[in-house]
Amino acid sequence: MRPPRALAAARLVSQLDEFIHASRLGGASLGEGKWVFSFVMTDPHSQYIERRLEFTRLLDPALVERGVLQHFFVSPVRPVKPLHPRDIRAAWQRLRADIRAERTPELLSLYVHIPFCAHRCRYCIYYSVAAEGLDQVETYLKRLHDEIDYYASGLSGVEFCNCYIGGGTPTVLQEAHLEQLLTHLERAFVRKRGGEWSFECNPATVTEAKAELFRDHGFNRVSFGVQSLSPKVLAGVGRGYQTRRQVVETIRIMRRCNFWINVDLIHGLPGQTSTSLLESVEELLALEPTQVTIYGLSPYTPMTLEPDDRESLSQLAPRVNALARTFGYACLDWATCLELNRNSFRPSGGLERSPPRITNLLIAEHKRYGMLGGYNDTTVEPFSLLGLGPTARSYVYGQLQYTSNRDPVDVPWMPDVAQAVGRSLDMDEERRRFVVAGLERPDGLDPVEYEALFGEPLEDHFGQELSCGVERGLLETVQDRIQRKPQEPEARFAATLLFVDDPTLDLALKDLAGAQSGPNASGEDLSGGGDRARAGADLALVLYTHGQEVVVHLTDHWPGRQSYHHKGDFAFFLPSTLPEGSCESGTQNAKLLATFTRVFDRVVVRESPTDLQDLHRLLLARTGR
Repeated sequence: MRPPRALAAARLVSQLDEFIHASRLGGASLGEGKWVFSFVMTDPHSQYIERRLEFTRLLDPALVERGVLQHFFVSPVRPVKPLHPRDIRAAWQRLRADIRAERTPELLSLYVHIPFCAHRCRYCIYYSVAAEGLDQVETYLKRLHDEIDYYASGLSGVEFCNCYIGGGTPTVLQEAHLEQLLTHLERAFVRKRGGEWSFECNPATVTEAKAELFRDHGFNRVSFGVQSLSPKVLAGVGRGYQTRRQVVETIRIMRRCNFWINVDLIHGLPGQTSTSLLESVEELLALEPTQVTIYGLSPYTPMTLEPDDRESLSQLAPRVNALARTFGYACLDWATCLELNRNSFRPSGGLERSPPRITNLLIAEHKRYGMLGGYNDTTVEPFSLLGLGPTARSYVYGQLQYTSNRDPVDVPWMPDVAQAVGRSLDMDEERRRFVVAGLERPDGLDPVEYEALFGEPLEDHFGQELSCGVERGLLETVQDRIQRKPQEPEARFAATLLFVDDPTLDLALKDLAGAQSGPNASGEDLSGGGDRARAGADLALVLYTHGQEVVVHLTDHWPGRQSYHHKGDFAFFLPSTLPEGSCESGTQNAKLLATFTRVFDRVVVRESPTDLQDLHRLLLARTGR
């Protein structure tokens, strides 16, 4: 007879304690972020661990800092293929049936992408464009409304727990356009009370009237990027328009509307030091937002933007935590950010401060309906995420993971052609994602939660991985939860990597080897991880002939990088539906690709595109789409 869950957890804890082996992970910093691991390889698990250490040694330290969940489960390590809206909607319809049959929890989130920005910041990695006029905005909103209607028809009766409207900058839209969009969303999707409904804004474009529109449509949380309060740092990254007065006014507006207020900072911007970042943190905490989130400069940021301060977030965390406590905030150290949450109003060891206003719409909903959790696309929960708009990520639990194409904003919604690239999911991957996400939480992985969700003890599915971890001193148990024992980012990454399966690791190693093959034609160093190499490679074109279609993806080219065809600094490749660099001669696909190759070469040589977006635009002008 299987013991109760609590006894199963206690048994697992006991086993982990007994497994601890005398050999330990050792390492020494060799500068430049490199790491050397030393092991006594004398047991059957040695090869399993060594392959994961090999990958960790090769990976860019910035990617290591972001964690295994981001690198393997959020980013597209496995091959993807074009997806038609009809197939995507069918997956959502199956999910609806599973929810109604109580086979899958009803934890759904909604993301809506608004790609317009008044200014393009140099550090930004998201798809955004400058709004060129009302016609362009209205064309995009028409496309977005058509996409909303298409998927809403397959999700009737399903309740969404959370929503996030991001970009770009949603508050660039005029009030009439915001009202139109929010009303459309409200009619299309059913909202479950108690969840987080959030929107992004910019201090330069938000107004009290726009904030009130979001409030009146049921939104309860706002998030906006400040990034730094240093004028010098802001000017260096193209954000010199922002003033401290705008930040103060934005917080005042949002507090008046009773929103949960989150403010973002970025650590590692050029011209910024840890000291100047802490000064920005202190200034923001004095303004008493509900939350301050500090992100590290993304490793996918353009290569021309190099940080002046190489200190990692985890190294910075103790000083941030000490500062946060003096203002009554608690600091959580996540893999990708430091999260400061207001938790008390009488700082220990400091002057007593006036209690900030804690009543806001999100807390009120939690108290009235019960807390459902916040919007999060990296949670351990069995969630699904419907993303709408170009480049939006989506996730259908246990079935499908996909990313919408990076279409120009004036391309209409066309449900009869491929609109995304993605791949299938299975329950083994869902188990692995749950474990990896749990280990990267500040409090670790709960084996009782795992068994409640998957109906089996953790060790039944991951016995070898757990044995490897504890024998090498990579895992330990703390208060019945499993945690990573080492403190160094590289060692913690390697510990979590134990739960990534061999086929996925093989793909990552192959991709990493290709990315590290050398510099491009301009001499720019493009080594440092497959995801970084792919960061600008998601610009897709759909080619047609006689009812058939071929999707090609534009990318940068450098010596040694595989592609279907390249010319100058640019290349294109095919998804896994066609072998790269080959196609049966005489087929319609081969003829279409041959024609496109000639157009591609002509555009690159004659029109000298400046970057992938420019190339994408020029090719669209030549091919029609």
